[in-house]
Amino acid sequence: MLRLRATVCTATILIAIAGCGGVSSTHPVGSPAPNDFLKKLEGTWRGNNVIYVKSLGHGKLELAGLELDDGHFALKTLKVIVGKIGDAYFVSFHDSGKGEDQPYTFLKLVVANERTVILFPPNIPAFEQAVTQKKLKGTVVNNDGRTTVHIESERSAFDEFLASNKSGQLFSIDVPLVLHRIADLP
Repeated sequence: MLRLRATVCTATILIAIAGCGGVSSTHPVGSPAPNDFLKKLEGTWRGNNVIYVKSLGHGKLELAGLELDDGHFALKTLKVIVGKIGDAYFVSFHDSGKGEDQPYTFLKLVVANERTVILFPPNIPAFEQAVTQKKLKGTVVNNDGRTTVHIESERSAFDEFLASNKSGQLFSIDVPLVLHRIADLP
């Protein structure tokens, strides 16, 4: 599924940090984003690949892209949840092919303007510290130099933690994924 995520949700190239560890949560982040916000994200976007985005309403988007599979193009799709906490937006997704109880990967979503969005991956050391200092319930696993943090806090407690962090150190600003809208949906 990492291959699908890297192709369809180019954002997870950020999670190539998943090759170096990562942060996940038991729950998607935030309350469902309003439909008018989701509609603004519809269109064709380009980052490392071309991604087609369609609003499904109720805080959900469907992403689609092409992947070369055994010499043939294959359409790949991924459903993501867009959540809102205060004025901040987040994208959460998981490998639904393995069941609905899989952990969610999440990214911070910043709309720079109507044609540019920026996705920021979690800052692994910041979430590791939050768990080890008992600010969040979760587990930290260090394996061969890779740190994986899984947040197990109740959804409301996790959302409150994210909302209370005004320093902006929870997300890695040095490895963002910038997406540019290249077309609106017909």
